[in-house]
Amino acid sequence: MWAVLAGFGAGFLVSAVLFVVFTTTARFLGASIEWVGGVTTVGAIATALSVVYTVGGRIAVTAYAAIVIVERLLALPSLMRLVSRSFPKPRCARRSPTSSASGRRR
Repeated sequence: MWAVLAGFGAGFLVSAVLFVVFTTTARFLGASIEWVGGVTTVGAIATALSVVYTVGGRIAVTAYAAIVIVERLLALPSLMRLVSRSFPKPRCARRSPTSSASGRRR
């Protein structure tokens, strides 16, 4: 299990470095920074998987992948709550031409 812990540590460090480098570069060039989080995550996961495989082999990669999947599934309800609060439903939705104000068909 030390391989999994080493993988998480390496992924965290790479994520931090990539985030700072890409954010600074994008701000300097005047580009949008929406893509930085995705690229950083891909780089961190790739680094973590390579460290885990090198240190612990296939069993450690399976354990790492299982932990990441459980972590993402546990974070899903709070992410859904955040999105629903950030983007509320519109107050007046479009009505179809065949419906009336009461919701019944004409």
